[in-house]
Amino acid sequence: MHFMTFATVTIIMLVFIWQSETSKICYKAKVCIHDGKEKCGINRGGTPRRFLDSCDILEYNCLYNQSYAKTEFNRCPIPTPFLPGHAKVINKHWCWRVKYCHNSEGDKVCGVDIRRRQRKIFPNLCTMFKHNCHLKEDYTASVMYECSLIPSVWKQIID
Repeated sequence: MHFMTFATVTIIMLVFIWQSETSKICYKAKVCIHDGKEKCGINRGGTPRRFLDSCDILEYNCLYNQSYAKTEFNRCPIPTPFLPGHAKVINKHWCWRVKYCHNSEGDKVCGVDIRRRQRKIFPNLCTMFKHNCHLKEDYTASVMYECSLIPSVWKQIID
């Protein structure tokens, strides 16, 4: 009887602790201010992944219940074309970002889709997220210098 009570209390405490850690990460993700400086993250299993910025790591951890932390940028592989099923996961991520993006103002953003080798200038981050969600593309914010390399006839600002 005592063991059963102890086991029940232990399980309840573990669930409470897990939920509070998840809540903390999600709260930090929601209040984080994006700077657009690409980061490399690595999870507990040693798998590296590229992120838009530090806030993106928090959002990904919250959304997918992961444990990515920043690491040296050279540990992240150069992106390759999507493997089967990856495009769906990435699109789900961008659509989730749109759901929580409430800032329709802000500075122009240079978006770079490394896999497709394309660049576009967006009015702001939220517009880039919406573009990625609706058109199933994968633009990430980069420094404006990247888009200044586009000849003027190629420049495209998405409305």
